Amino acid sequence: MKISELEKVFDLEVRQLIQVDNRKLDGFIEQFKKMDCNQTSCSRCLYCEKFFEKVAVVDKEGVKKASKKVKDFSERLLTGEIFEAPRSHLLFRMPLAKPLLKRLIRWRLKRGQSIRP
Repeated sequence: MKISELEKVFDLEVRQLIQVDNRKLDGFIEQFKKMDCNQTSCSRCLYCEKFFEKVAVVDKEGVKKASKKVKDFSERLLTGEIFEAPRSHLLFRMPLAKPLLKRLIRWRLKRGQSIRP
């Protein structure tokens, strides 16, 4: 049931967050008549990026809300809450606990001991 939260998180469309007035795109193509994009790095050119910044209207509040949804879901996913994992499993997320537990299990197996305490 909690996995259905995933649908809510990603149930957003870019067109709801970013609007571009096509009339503002007049002249955009002219740059491509003068230069070959295959010979130029986008990270150096920045033509498209700068043009986008001029013509795009971004719903900043909507982006902020969408970002929070994704972050909140990610946190629940990482803590195991989304899967209703028992709190005892949180021990495995501690940086040193997992290797130590693996070492203990290997040591017990070598000695022929039961893994259960």
